[in-house]
Amino acid sequence: MSPPKTMNNLPVLYFAYGSNMSSKRLIKRIASAKPLIEASVENYNLKFNKISKDGTGKANLIKADGVVIGVIFEMNQDDIIKLDNIEKGYSRVLVNVQGVDGKSYEAVTYISDQINDTLKPSKEYLQYIIDGASEHQLPEYYSKYLQSTEVI
Repeated sequence: MSPPKTMNNLPVLYFAYGSNMSSKRLIKRIASAKPLIEASVENYNLKFNKISKDGTGKANLIKADGVVIGVIFEMNQDDIIKLDNIEKGYSRVLVNVQGVDGKSYEAVTYISDQINDTLKPSKEYLQYIIDGASEHQLPEYYSKYLQSTEVI
């Protein structure tokens, strides 16, 4: 007989819209992460305005009339706490996302209020996001939008 599941083993849904869309990058950080489905969050825009230690802009969600596309991952409760520690300068928030399957999901994501609208992402950082979009076959128009982002 297997031991009962503890609270810490319950799965958590995580909406990745930035560099963590790259499964390779996220799984290197969080071993339990499993990509589930493409999804989008409405009433937000993707900006690269989160202040980073290296002076570049990291991906961030800003309340606006728009849609941000990303990927829902599943991970265990302990690992979402580990991700909290990795995502410094962001706050974990709960958002409703729409899966490409037409279903609505409640997922955690990260948003920062430590912003500077003059920042740009590094080429290397943006490439993780582009790779994640390609890996999960996000819509071509969205990949083109990402590729058109000005970098440092």
